[in-house]
Amino acid sequence: MLNSVGGGEYLCKQNLSVTHHNPTEVNKMTGTTSPSGATHPGQILFEDRVDDRQWTKQANEVPQTIAWVNVEGVWLPVIRIEITGTVDKRRITKYGKDGEFLETTIQSPPPRPRP
Repeated sequence: MLNSVGGGEYLCKQNLSVTHHNPTEVNKMTGTTSPSGATHPGQILFEDRVDDRQWTKQANEVPQTIAWVNVEGVWLPVIRIEITGTVDKRRITKYGKDGEFLETTIQSPPPRPRP
């Protein structure tokens, strides 16, 4: 399924429902626990294939929205994030346990206004 979210395209394997939260509350949340209270296994590996670099972050160092994905009503921890594409258009793909695909977000600049 391909949807538009925040100016970008959003591909996921579940039906997308958009819920608006208080941004202040979301910013205070870390990825240590899911919205349902499950505990993250610990680390997230970031693989940036555009800039050819890798790094690891602890779940408590990233927002809950990066560390967890809701798939068909179940919150799954993100274990690896792969960044591919080009400098102008990036595809951010999240994977869970055993390499399970969770979701992909395509990030690109907004279209330029026509003259």
